[in-house]
Amino acid sequence: MAVYEMYEQDYKDSVCHVEDCLSALEGGLLPLEASKMEADVKRTLESMRDSIKSMECEVGSDRGLKERMQGYKRQIASMTRKIGELEKERRAKLFDGKGEEGTEGMDDKERLIHTTDRTDAQTNKVTEAIQIAQMTEDVGNDILGNLHTQRVTIQRDLDMIEDTEHQVSTARALVRQLMSNITRNKMMVYLIIAVVSIMIIVIIWVNLSGDSPPPPPPPAPN
Repeated sequence: MAVYEMYEQDYKDSVCHVEDCLSALEGGLLPLEASKMEADVKRTLESMRDSIKSMECEVGSDRGLKERMQGYKRQIASMTRKIGELEKERRAKLFDGKGEEGTEGMDDKERLIHTTDRTDAQTNKVTEAIQIAQMTEDVGNDILGNLHTQRVTIQRDLDMIEDTEHQVSTARALVRQLMSNITRNKMMVYLIIAVVSIMIIVIIWVNLSGDSPPPPPPPAPN
């Protein structure tokens, strides 16, 4: 996990940097400085997304770390919306009082800057929408991955339960067979005891019959 911790530390450092920049932008800067800082924040946010992708490759199936990744993604989405709002507010202040038709009093340079800023604003909106869509897709993929992991776990548990039921059924059959063998053996023992008892009785009867006195002779004729 050493590689994961390195990526996470880079991410946290980037979060501190972005938060400092956002605070500075909220405090108010000159247009040129604000524009440069906004660009720096966007580059940092992109680097943070790369750090999250690298961390996701390291977390494996750890559910707790995956949930932490979701929190990081929500944090990036919040910062992305915040920098978009600050940039939009700065541009609104810059062109305050100048609408679509407010460029007549500008020279070529101002008109070019105005057009460039408007184009950049539209591009940033599209980029932000794409990034939010990408993050939404990543979150959806993570959810699908978690569901797949849970499905595999449930299927494994069902297989274990089925195997246990099979073993229990086999054990029951063995117990029934043992009980049948015990009953048969008991009957054989009782039969042997009965036969031996009869044989002993017959032997005793025969012995007693052989030891009786002979019958008296018949009386002599007159």
